Amino acid sequence: MSQDQAIPPDEWDGLHFFICSGHEPIHNGDTKLGALVGIPEQFNCSSFTELDRKDVYCGNQKLAIDWETKLGADYASTMMLSSNAKAFGIARELNYTRTKHLYIDAGLKAFFTGVAFTGWFFIQDMYGMRHRMNRIQKASLFGFLAFTSAIVYFLVHDIVSCLRDNAVDAKTGKLGRNYAEGGVEFYEKILQRNRLLRELLGRRGPKVFTYYGNQLATWRRPHVELTSRRDHMKKRLESYSKE
Repeated sequence: MSQDQAIPPDEWDGLHFFICSGHEPIHNGDTKLGALVGIPEQFNCSSFTELDRKDVYCGNQKLAIDWETKLGADYASTMMLSSNAKAFGIARELNYTRTKHLYIDAGLKAFFTGVAFTGWFFIQDMYGMRHRMNRIQKASLFGFLAFTSAIVYFLVHDIVSCLRDNAVDAKTGKLGRNYAEGGVEFYEKILQRNRLLRELLGRRGPKVFTYYGNQLATWRRPHVELTSRRDHMKKRLESYSKE
């Protein structure tokens, strides 16, 4: 995998791996500053019988699954991935740690915080309101500007985050046909698992996951929908077939 990604040795030195809970690889940090990549337990197993069968959590809700039922067997099948899908999942997280997202997010936070403060002083000076407003009015004005800046920050942050998702998927899919195949399987298994969780959660299910397995979005969309990411990998796989 290191040869496929051509990660410089100095960046590998900043990477640390650990076994994480959950069913998907995770990451935190940046390769220049130090990054952690978590690998799920099932990535080291070749069959479900090797796993320690534990209760499943969705958020803070504990779900007791009877693994002997069809629903339990279907859920277990979503946890077992091929070597290509495992390679894609890990390579995707490695690429996430190389996107400089920490610097971008820090810059966005500093910019919009500065906009709120600058706007506060500008409005007071422009309309001569510095000495005409009492403390409550000044606090209300700053609160309004801070709230507006926060809303715009979250919108821009989500747009940048979605662009990052697409860039990471594209970069990982370009590593080779086996990674593209693994990407299709990786996202399809997550969608299948989410559809099963939708059923297991009962009435809460439709409030968390859509019929297709995407996470139900509110006014924010911090990540690209899983169906879109799967379809993108399918297109990448088709491009290899045409070569």
